[in-house]
Amino acid sequence: MMAGIAAALVLLAAHDEKLSVSRVEVKPDGIVWTVDVALQGLEKILRFPADPLDLTESQLQGMKDEIVRYLRTCMKAEIDGAFAEPEAGALEPLYETFIATGEKYIAHARQRFRFAAASPRRAILHGAFFRTLTDRHEAAITVTWNG
Repeated sequence: MMAGIAAALVLLAAHDEKLSVSRVEVKPDGIVWTVDVALQGLEKILRFPADPLDLTESQLQGMKDEIVRYLRTCMKAEIDGAFAEPEAGALEPLYETFIATGEKYIAHARQRFRFAAASPRRAILHGAFFRTLTDRHEAAITVTWNG
C-alpha cells in the first residue's frame, strides 16, 4: 500500500523529462511494460499540435504513433536470451488539476507495450528515457512476476 502511495506521489511530482514511472508485469504469455511520461518532457522531443497544458485527448491520440516510436527507441526487453519487439497497446491520458483554477489538464501519457514470450523464465529490461535531454533521468519501476 505504501509503495503505491509513494509511486503516486512521485508521479504527481514529475512534470518533465527527469522522471518516468513504469509498471512491468511478467505473465505466462509475455511481458507488459506500461510507462508514464510527462507531456512537458515529451514536448522537448516531439512536436505537439498545441501547448501540452492545452492538449486535448483527441490531439494526444493523434500523437500516439510518434509517442510510441520515440518510446520504442528508449526501451528494450531481452527475454530468455533473445530481444523481443514490443507491440504497442493503448495510450491513455493522465489528468491533473490546476490548483488555482480547478481545471483539469493532461499531464502525462501512459503507454502500454507487450513483449510476447511463452513462459518467460528470465527477463532483462533496458530503459533510457529522455537520454538525449538529460543524464539525470530517474525511473520508478514496479515489477510483478506471475502476480
